[in-house]
Amino acid sequence: AGEDAVYDAFLRAHGVVRVHGLDEMQETAALLSAYAERPGNSDTVPVTLSGGQAALFADLAARAGVSGRELSQATVAKLRQVLPAYANPRNPLDAFGAGWNPEIFDTIIDILTDDPEVGIVAFSMDAPGSGGADSSWVSLMADMVGKRLPRPDKRYVFVNNLSVGGLNPHVRE
Repeated sequence: AGEDAVYDAFLRAHGVVRVHGLDEMQETAALLSAYAERPGNSDTVPVTLSGGQAALFADLAARAGVSGRELSQATVAKLRQVLPAYANPRNPLDAFGAGWNPEIFDTIIDILTDDPEVGIVAFSMDAPGSGGADSSWVSLMADMVGKRLPRPDKRYVFVNNLSVGGLNPHVRE
């Protein structure tokens, strides 16, 4: 009994991660088991393969209190060198403007990894465990991230937009 906002503030002040359902609890447990310690900087940059996903991620992150400041001018300048001229590099980052290009995507990961203001890079993708959708691309992305591990100053997270078939085994690995 009592005001939920008070409990929420109390839990947040003491570092308790609060969830609001069994699915969220399972996902949070998986995330915390992969990264028991928070990075020194928890500013997050979601990377998506569509502008619609970027907008959805921005809305959901704002509601969940996920911090994500604007990208630095230096990072934006580097991203402009690899993205199409019409792209508008910002946080969240729609990395698909030129279509799927593994070399460009690998460079985008380098740019975000090199930015000291970015602590967490979250890849918002469609990679169901049953295959299909963007699974082949996301598997390549996971390999690209895997070659950069371990990085004590960075966290890489894959957020799956589809629950069909559970987690993609290759991405999980």
